[in-house]
Amino acid sequence: MKLLIVEDNLSVRRVLKTIVAPFADEILECGGGGDAVRIYRAEKPEIVLMDINLGDTDGIEATRRIRRFDARARVVIVTSCDEPDLR
Repeated sequence: MKLLIVEDNLSVRRVLKTIVAPFADEILECGGGGDAVRIYRAEKPEIVLMDINLGDTDGIEATRRIRRFDARARVVIVTSCDEPDLR
């Protein structure tokens, strides 16, 4: 399985990578939503782990763009945000 981790915090990205490594054949990673959209289009990973708070393009908007490109994209939001409107 090819997996994309989108997280701007390098330490968190490393932890996520360690957790998912046994389940993935290939792990791609980036720190921004714009990069996530570009990587998704080029690599078409089976699963995307997406943070919400990202620098250039937030994870919600990046997810929208990915889903417009591929309505069947599987994106899992992984965030520490606990705002009711984001749930």
